[in-house]
Amino acid sequence: MGHQQRGEILWALDRREEAARDWLRCVELDGFASLTPEDAATLDTTLKQAGPDGFLRGLIGVLERRRAEGRFVSAYDLARLHAFAGNKPRALDHLEQAVDEHRPYTLNAKVHIAFRDFQDEPRYHAVLRRLKLEQ
Repeated sequence: MGHQQRGEILWALDRREEAARDWLRCVELDGFASLTPEDAATLDTTLKQAGPDGFLRGLIGVLERRRAEGRFVSAYDLARLHAFAGNKPRALDHLEQAVDEHRPYTLNAKVHIAFRDFQDEPRYHAVLRRLKLEQ
């Protein structure tokens, strides 16, 4: 299992320190292709100083900056990370964008652990309908 996926499972299990370390390892191994070794070093410092929640905010911030610079950063990755950070509106913004990117892994949105608390969100169900995962 990859570091990114393991990190997501650990975060959902409230093992946030371990999750952040897995996500950091993913960055170090070029799992988020648009990030640099300098980004990894900055995020390592952020984890040490601000803990896992600060690390997650930092990771999201770096990924969003890279996306704004025109580098490829998956909207689906951002949707999941925002969901883990508890920011449902931003998660849904990116989830809607992910549908427009036509990436096959977006079809996991119905069952992905990041969206387990989205059952009462009309926008979430609208996305699932666009993906033909709900009627």
